[in-house]
Amino acid sequence: MNFFSNRIHSIFSLSKDRNFAPAILLGGKAIITLSFFLAMQTVSFVRPLETGLDEILASNGFILFSTYVALFVILLGKEIIQIHMIAFSRLDSILRKSLDSYSMKYWKKNKKDSEFLSKFASIQGKLLRPFAKMNPRKRNGLILSLIMTYLFIDYMRFGLLQILALNFSNLLEESVGFRIAS
Repeated sequence: MNFFSNRIHSIFSLSKDRNFAPAILLGGKAIITLSFFLAMQTVSFVRPLETGLDEILASNGFILFSTYVALFVILLGKEIIQIHMIAFSRLDSILRKSLDSYSMKYWKKNKKDSEFLSKFASIQGKLLRPFAKMNPRKRNGLILSLIMTYLFIDYMRFGLLQILALNFSNLLEESVGFRIAS
């Protein structure tokens, strides 16, 4: 039990990085998608064996999907999020360098700030002003709760999609005799 809690705490210890929010969003999406794919492949691999396990897995596919999600989060969650954090930090540095280069070239040529960048900054200021006024602890809590809500909805969507797909394949096999996954 200590191993599991240590792994989860190690994931949330990454939250001090500024790219944690998009990394956990994209990493969670990757874990959910990969778990869905593996659960469907497991059912399609076991189904031709006709051992009786195929009926159990087909009727309880959501449990198999949930098991894969839990395994990926516990065993590979921190590493997946770190990979996405590295990718976002590199993308951020590339974007900053290109914007700095653009603004310097524009300043040298026109001796004033770029209109595009000033409009972009004003729109960004209007959109993010409520978040900037918030207490940093509340802001981080709000962002994390929004991300977790999105990931939970995505998790439920993939789970329901898997249940529908497995039930449809069972129904098709019983009524017509056509087997999809073989």
